[in-house]
Amino acid sequence: MRINGFEVNELGVAIGPPELSGLTYDAATGDSTVTITGAPGDRFKLVESGALDFLNPDQNPVPLTAATTGTLENGSEVVTDGEGIATVGFNLGADGSRSFIRAERLP
Repeated sequence: MRINGFEVNELGVAIGPPELSGLTYDAATGDSTVTITGAPGDRFKLVESGALDFLNPDQNPVPLTAATTGTLENGSEVVTDGEGIATVGFNLGADGSRSFIRAERLP
């Protein structure tokens, strides 16, 4: 539900954007990890784009290869654990191109 442009939960509490941290990237293989912080039980997907505006994403959603924290579902979604944290693995490729990623909360 949205009120005045802000997403709110069923209790009327504003839900902030997810926080991304701890990004790793192996230039030789493209293997990457990132930690997503939201609320407990939040469901997210990652989107990759070569441009910061994300108008034409390269991958939407990014296929996920593992979840070391949280639960991987459908190969491209992760659900945060009881503390609101998910750490996921994925591959951005090793071609040296610039990539931006963002997490999008799913219903």
